Formats: sequence, structure tokens, C-alpha cells
Amino acid sequence: MAAISIFDRLLGSLLGSYMGHCYQTVCDPINHLQPCGFEDSLLYQAWSSQVCQLRVLEFDPANADPIVVLPWLLYRHDDRSLRHSELAQLLMPISAEKVNDTLGALYLLGDCLEWLMQCSLATQEPLALLCQYVRHHQSEYPEILRSQFDCWVSSLSRGGFNDRLMHDEDELDGALVSVIIAIQQCLSYRENLAIALANPVLSQSTLTAVGCFLGAWGGTAIIPTQWMLTIPGDTRRSICVFAEKIYREWAGILSVSGSLEIIPLDL
Repeated sequence: MAAISIFDRLLGSLLGSYMGHCYQTVCDPINHLQPCGFEDSLLYQAWSSQVCQLRVLEFDPANADPIVVLPWLLYRHDDRSLRHSELAQLLMPISAEKVNDTLGALYLLGDCLEWLMQCSLATQEPLALLCQYVRHHQSEYPEILRSQFDCWVSSLSRGGFNDRLMHDEDELDGALVSVIIAIQQCLSYRENLAIALANPVLSQSTLTAVGCFLGAWGGTAIIPTQWMLTIPGDTRRSICVFAEKIYREWAGILSVSGSLEIIPLDL
């Protein structure tokens, strides 16, 4: 299998998130996608702000979906120490349950993206390897979150979330659970984004995270061609600009001429 550039993984993650975000508006999801108005969405507004600063300190864990800081997570995808350090600054002296849940989701979302961005789509037994990776770095999480991760990573390693989701949808609520269900769905259906999203009980936030993960793992190739063709030109250009900005900052490219094509440095 050919190597996937970092730029293609960044673009794939943003496009996959957009597709997952729009998925609930689809009439015939496998064969036809009706993308939502991206430029008018809260997701676009949040990403626009994130791409301009690529910081997480303005994020409000009490009121925001973790996926809104995806540009920052992608920018910091290979710097776990700095990513964890910046997330720790969002912890309050006495954090509310919702704050802890959202921050837990951000830690896990970032660590899963880091693992996916460095792995081949052909990796064997990815769930076991990912759980091993997360457990290896679990001591780096804030003390207030570690007990949660013991429980959820153990559940993830048993692969039981999707079965429980069919029967206990109310019980499995929250940002952290949404991320866990999304990564399990991504690892189980790596062939194509349309297959990975084809679960009628997944919430919009979970679908968005599924697209985020699978795009980071397999790049733009995992998105069905017919779906790519339905993306409005303005939306495609906006997402490409976001990906280029993140890539330039990550690669240390201060400026790129408008007449030059970006060549991924990792190939």
C-alpha cells in the first residue's frame, strides 16, 4: 500500500469530519450525499477561528463539542507532550463532570489521531495496538481523568460499545463515549467512509468523529468518489485552505506563493 502524506491525512480528516457532520441530512446515504451549508455552520466558524490561531486555550469545555478544536489537534498530532500540557491548562481546580468528560474526550481524541496519523491503513489488529498505545501513555493524563480512562479503555479493548449502543443509547451519552464509539467504528470499517458511517443510531457528533478518525488514517482515498463530487466548490476550497494552513504551520513553512503547489515534505 502506497504511503499517505501528512497533508493528505490532514485534508482527509477535515473532509471526513465535514462528511460525518452532514451525514444526517442524507436521504440515501450510500449512493447520494446532500452536503449541508458548511460556510453557515458553527463547525466552519469554529474551524476558521482555530486555523487563524491554532490554540486551544480559548476552548470552553463546558459548552463546546471537542471536534471544534480539530485543527489544533491535527496541528499538534505528533507532539503529545505539548498537546497534553496545553489541555491541562483547561482543567479547573474543581472541574464539573461535564468539563471532565469533554477534556477526557479531547485527550483521547488527540492520542487516537496521533496513532492513526502514523499507521498504515493495512495495520493488523489495530484495536489491540491502539489500546496498548493509549495505556502506555495513560500515566501522562491528569490524575482527575485517569480513573475514567481505566474504565473506558478497558471497555474499548473488549469491543463492546457498538453492541451496547443498540440497547443503551441514553446510558452511553457524553463526549468521551462518543469518541470511543467513533474510534471503534473507524477501526471496524476502514474500507470506506460510507460503510463506517452507516449506523442509524450514531449521533451527529459521533459521525463527525468517525469521519475525522478515518480521514486521518486513510487520507482522502477513503471518501467515496461520488461524495467528493457533491461537495460545493466553495466548501472544498475552504477546507483545502484550512488543511494547507495547518500543514504549513506544522511543517514550519512560513509562506507559500499562491502560484506554487504545496509538496508534502514527508514523502
